Amino acid sequence: MTTYSDNTKTLEQASDQQTPPKPSRSQSSTLSTSKPSKDPNLPTLQSLLPFSPSRVADETQDREALRHALIEHLKPTNIIEERAIDILTGLSWELDALERCRMVALEFARRDALVELLVGRLHEAHATVHAMYKGDQAAYDQVENALQRFGISSEAIEAQARLLSLDTLDRLNRLAAQTQIRIDLLLRQIERRRSILMVGRHSAMKASQTSAKFIDSGEEAA
Repeated sequence: MTTYSDNTKTLEQASDQQTPPKPSRSQSSTLSTSKPSKDPNLPTLQSLLPFSPSRVADETQDREALRHALIEHLKPTNIIEERAIDILTGLSWELDALERCRMVALEFARRDALVELLVGRLHEAHATVHAMYKGDQAAYDQVENALQRFGISSEAIEAQARLLSLDTLDRLNRLAAQTQIRIDLLLRQIERRRSILMVGRHSAMKASQTSAKFIDSGEEAA
């Protein structure tokens, strides 16, 4: 019999397999002095719009793949369990979205943290850091030299980033915890319902066997 812990592990695996890839940072070697060229790694404005056809199509396909993975594992036997899987799919998708929001929030916070730590230590710190993230190699060298010169470690940058994004991360973590609780509760309900049905079927079978024996013994006595 599939247990709650098995269902939870499978849900996490299915979710990981269907999670859309996270955006990567541009690594171009130079920055154009004229109009900057578009970074192919960065999403276009059209792709970010809520009703972008390509965005909707991709998300629909990924959600459906996740739903099929859950159906394959949980093997719903009735409409109630099918509806539960639909809810599980939505909750799992929401959990993945919250994790992506958390990573993006941290990424922007790291940029802000780098600027704060370099203000007063590097000339035009904000512009230099911004240029570095756009792929300017010279700006990268300036930032790296400044970090080494003043002994600013990656741990210090990460700590400052988390301090700057503390409120945002706290909200996202609370939402993720609430979503995970709903997922766990739904999986327990599925398991409990199946256990009750199994006990009911076992009791009915036992009663049927007892009744058959009683009828047979009555016929023999007659």
